[in-house]
Amino acid sequence: MALYASVVGGNFPIYRQRWRLDQGVATGSGTWHWPAFLLGLIWMMYRRMYRLAAMWAGLLLLISVVETWLDVPDGLSLVITFALSITTGIFGNSWYLAHCQRLIAQARAVTGDDDARLRSELTARGGTSVVATLIAIVIAVALSIVGAALAG
Repeated sequence: MALYASVVGGNFPIYRQRWRLDQGVATGSGTWHWPAFLLGLIWMMYRRMYRLAAMWAGLLLLISVVETWLDVPDGLSLVITFALSITTGIFGNSWYLAHCQRLIAQARAVTGDDDARLRSELTARGGTSVVATLIAIVIAVALSIVGAALAG
């Protein structure tokens, strides 16, 4: 549990509960994540899930382009956007848990049996990033501009 705390940082008590760590089996399924639902890509970048954020940004761009090519009505586009937000809300805790587990495995491979070094490595790799959050905001604005430009 201490390794998860090293990765997550200050909000660990919240994730400890969401992931049911006290119940012996870590799982993020069946829980709702409001920041993921409301902020999506920005939340992913804040939590340093860069690979997932890049895939999500690509998906958003692809959907925007397809909606434009197919001349999807605004109402349907709104429903699609809402469905994507619901997806991040439903899977956000699971995605973040998998990300943390991956970071723990990678750090263990680098540090071996040195527990203090492992925790230090996890603290460095995990946590949050304000800079990445600002980058995500710029990406979100850029995607909106591209989408609007494609819409004509």
